[in-house]
Amino acid sequence: VTVQLDSGETLQGVLQRSETDKQLSVETQRSGVQNIKWSEIRAINPPVKKPLQLEGSILLGGTHQSGNTDRIGSSVDFDAVIRAWKHRFNLGFLGNYAEENNEVSARNAFGRLKYDYFLTEKIYGYLSTELLYDKFKDLNLRTVIGPGFGYQIWDDDIKALAFEGGVAYYDEDRDEGEDSSWMTGRLSGLFSYKFP
Repeated sequence: VTVQLDSGETLQGVLQRSETDKQLSVETQRSGVQNIKWSEIRAINPPVKKPLQLEGSILLGGTHQSGNTDRIGSSVDFDAVIRAWKHRFNLGFLGNYAEENNEVSARNAFGRLKYDYFLTEKIYGYLSTELLYDKFKDLNLRTVIGPGFGYQIWDDDIKALAFEGGVAYYDEDRDEGEDSSWMTGRLSGLFSYKFP
């Protein structure tokens, strides 16, 4: 067994018959039999915590076209997932810019941050924030924030599948149109598969 003490020390060994009900006897290879009071024990065989995991991608793109119409465009996409035991952070950013015949035809940016806390191996609570700027949709800033719950069906090195639901608060700050805000529901699904 593995015995974790309140002091932070960890003992690994074989359980032995104890002389009293108020203590646990563990025989270790280093120090022989140790008698430990139950009040000093934090956990027996605690779950193994996975190390911090980071995965993500950065994509850069650009186009240039000349002829009857001159077009240039660029985009950047950043996506990252940070995992640590019961915690998961999702970060993302997408930005686009384009010109056609020396006039701006696209200028937008989208960012998101989501925190998941796993209540069990499959069920988690989340808090999500999304921000969107789009010059040609008259959006100075659209903010979407809200909590909810999710269910992770698969999550391994090859595939992932999850479904989420919750509430969200929308706020739209417009340049020319009327600003607005409202409450709504949020449903989401995620599926990914890595091909060899």
